[in-house]
Amino acid sequence: MLNHPVIALARKDVMLLLRNRVAVFFTVVFPIAFGVLFGLLFSGTQSAAPNLAVALVDLDDTPGSKRYAQILAELDIQAAPTTQDEARRAVRLGATTAAVVIEQGFQEKLPRALAGDGPTVTLLTDPAREMEAGLLRGMLNAASGRLLAERAGLETPANPPVRVEHQTLQPTRGRPRTAFELTFPQACAWALMGCVTGFAGSIVDERSRGTIMRLAVGPLRRWHILLGKGLACFVVCLTMLIGLLAVGTLLGVRFERPLQLAVAIVAIALAFSALMMLLAALLRDQQSAEGASRAVLLLLALLGGGGVPLIFFQDWLRAAAGVSPFMWAILAIENASYRDATWLEAVPALATLLGTAAFSLVAGIIAFARWPFSDR
Repeated sequence: MLNHPVIALARKDVMLLLRNRVAVFFTVVFPIAFGVLFGLLFSGTQSAAPNLAVALVDLDDTPGSKRYAQILAELDIQAAPTTQDEARRAVRLGATTAAVVIEQGFQEKLPRALAGDGPTVTLLTDPAREMEAGLLRGMLNAASGRLLAERAGLETPANPPVRVEHQTLQPTRGRPRTAFELTFPQACAWALMGCVTGFAGSIVDERSRGTIMRLAVGPLRRWHILLGKGLACFVVCLTMLIGLLAVGTLLGVRFERPLQLAVAIVAIALAFSALMMLLAALLRDQQSAEGASRAVLLLLALLGGGGVPLIFFQDWLRAAAGVSPFMWAILAIENASYRDATWLEAVPALATLLGTAAFSLVAGIIAFARWPFSDR
């Protein structure tokens, strides 16, 4: 079995790829660097300027609680009044930074604050908002100090008289918890592009050097040569996806559905190795391999979410991106990660990838059957 011509050719192509430093850089080093560097960049951007827009729930609805809300506004906290259910929902969906709930009995308990029996204010955030939560907790204490100082006629704010209870709410599925959950699926797209362009270009290069002709005069069929390239590309794609996502888990990327992720990785590797075979069969010279093919794949990668994360796409752009196999690959990985998609919700992406694999495989074999083995 290990001596089968297809396996032998695949082993040869993998070894040649590993010896090509440029191919290794764009297949291995660049995707990892992309995922890590852009993840750190986006994380730094998110924490550099915390947003202090909060949902405000006043369950006491008294002059004392309303004055407390006014003081919060004076401290540059943008508080939007809402109901308790809507506030919790907004926090889970990430529509607001936090929610501040002024509990019932706020005004009644305020005079007893210095005796240790003060009112309670509840701060609701999601676990990813640690920086904002700490800042808001301090500002809530400052506002309560000013309020008690006003009512007691003091010149300086007293010690925080309000007890701030901090509760964290797990975010609703469908929202990334860290920037790395966006950048590592993108990194996978760039790794796939490196694999496809590397192997598709190598078969054209071997044709120009006469290697394909020498293989053809041996006991090999045409589909042996093409499937050998496809198998090598499949193995490299599979290995790179597993390696990249393993690095992602070390940086906080969580996969809610491991089995779905495993199916997605196999479907992605099948789709792009078959796509490589079709591309290799359509290419006829070195210039088209290095020029047109790279340009088309680069455009498809950018359109499919390799540059801007899919979560930021508008509806019309998401519809247009459907022509890109990179979009379906990124979506399949995200479905098993922060999107936490059910199997039914994951079917469109997985079915599209498997359909792409089947079509590209058949079309590639047909096109390669008509492919000249020599430039002469």
